[in-house]
Amino acid sequence: MTKLQVSLRADQEAELQALSRKTGRTPDDFVRHGVDLAIAEAKTVQPTAATEENDDWKAAWRGIFGLWADRDDIDERRAKLREDNQSRDAELQRQWRRK
Repeated sequence: MTKLQVSLRADQEAELQALSRKTGRTPDDFVRHGVDLAIAEAKTVQPTAATEENDDWKAAWRGIFGLWADRDDIDERRAKLREDNQSRDAELQRQWRRK
């Protein structure tokens, strides 16, 4: 066996000591048992929703790759958006100066 230092909260340590006195098992036995349970649980756990969501967005991203590749109006659309933004900014500046 190897030694490992474990940090416990005060309430965990108190409960562990009480359980040890009650059962006659050492605190080390309980810690080893807890580690065994955690390992067994980790081996049987299904992927979490967060993992599935991560896979979902990746799949969606791959699905839209090249979506606009055949569009030939991108430059015109960009110019129109820039013109609209400049017009809106100019109007906001005029309104601001009036106040």
